[in-house]
Amino acid sequence: MTTVALEAVTVRFGATLALDAIDCDAPSGRLTALLGPSGCGKSSALRAVAGFAPITGGTVRFGGVDVTRVPPEARPSAMVFQSYALWPHMTVAQNIGFGLRLKGMTSAERRRRTDRVLEMVGLAGFGGRRPDALSGGQRQRVALARALALEPKVLLLDEPMSNLDAGLRAQTQTEIRRLQTALGLTVLLVTHDQDEAMAMADRVALMREGRIVQAGAPEDLYERPESRFAAGFVGRTNFLPARIVGRSGVAVEIEVLGRRLTGVAAADLAPGAHEAVAGVRPDALGLCAEGDDALSVHVLHASYHGAYRTLHATVAGQAVDIDLPSGAPLPAEPKLVLPCGPQLRAYAA
Repeated sequence: MTTVALEAVTVRFGATLALDAIDCDAPSGRLTALLGPSGCGKSSALRAVAGFAPITGGTVRFGGVDVTRVPPEARPSAMVFQSYALWPHMTVAQNIGFGLRLKGMTSAERRRRTDRVLEMVGLAGFGGRRPDALSGGQRQRVALARALALEPKVLLLDEPMSNLDAGLRAQTQTEIRRLQTALGLTVLLVTHDQDEAMAMADRVALMREGRIVQAGAPEDLYERPESRFAAGFVGRTNFLPARIVGRSGVAVEIEVLGRRLTGVAAADLAPGAHEAVAGVRPDALGLCAEGDDALSVHVLHASYHGAYRTLHATVAGQAVDIDLPSGAPLPAEPKLVLPCGPQLRAYAA
């Protein structure tokens, strides 16, 4: 097993700064997701690990060994591309065996390893088919098998499920996670899909404009976002104008929607700030039928999501989303109940 570390890695494409001296660790035997919007630098980071991106500063290490100047083919890694990159004129077996042939492996050993990885990904007996005879999900698994055939210490996944439909994507996520765990692989996954990152990863590095803005376990990013950007990108958050009226360390007294409540200051809130933005998850909001301290809610419409429904509403002129269990009754004149404590966070305005 191999830990991957990027130390102050910078990547430029002409005048464009793709990575701005980032530090990132992918723990050995774990799945780490690089998450962020398009153009944030996550694919550039993956290609820097693979050896495909021109590093203009910093160091890439595999298991503590500096591989910054090691060519891609000499690194103990393999990549699965978003487009699958299968040779259309080759059979499945030939696609998988191509890299093995370049490594000088005998034809008999290539056949044995190809058969083994095809069985591993659930495609035993598909070796004679060509890519155009396969579904999108099957092509994705062939691309994964081709990477696994090289027996890499590090598996790099560049949005490999973006071309799959929702049901097949969930199935493939489970399959990749099963293989990663069974083989003890260090996996680095690039995705813009927060649900995918949260469902699959042991560790998530959230990126923006060539930098990592927060990294940690999925629950850390969801429950303790350190910035307004993190709170808005990972999960759903209502943002409301607020004022800080008292502060002691990370505990704050915050005025929001005309109410004074206790909350938690996020890392991006400056120590002396008075203006702020209050962030609260839709599932942290509650409704009641009456109450002196509750706020009147005007429900615009509701959307159904199976186990829960979302009320799209306004409160004191501010748009809010409120998640309720699907079977929960809605009061005739609903009132909003704001939370206190860790569920109410104050961010930089």
